[in-house]
Amino acid sequence: MNGDVMDIRAITASTVVPRLTETSSAEPVVRPAPSAAKAESERDTEADLSGSIKRAQEVAQSAGANLEFSVDRDSGKTVVRVMDGSTQQLIRQIPSEEWLVVSRNLDRMKGMLLGQKA
Repeated sequence: MNGDVMDIRAITASTVVPRLTETSSAEPVVRPAPSAAKAESERDTEADLSGSIKRAQEVAQSAGANLEFSVDRDSGKTVVRVMDGSTQQLIRQIPSEEWLVVSRNLDRMKGMLLGQKA
């Protein structure tokens, strides 16, 4: 029976997922725990995002513009502002101020609807 005993300690830190083969038989595959994989993925995503922002700023500066990144307090959405490099005038904002207002209003309406259901 020693060959049939499974060490459960090795499985508790991971997820067992069935893997289908061409014959449609299922055999377990052990994958890393989601929390560890998620943390590593978030670090990679932050590094990729940081690099992308730097490249975008370099491209904008070569065209005579500056990029400003911020987070709208009310909606939590990321806002990118394209500014003229010499005058510092706003060229374009993404999302526009109008869309931010719509987003805030929708969030308020959602809160009101949820409040009425309770």
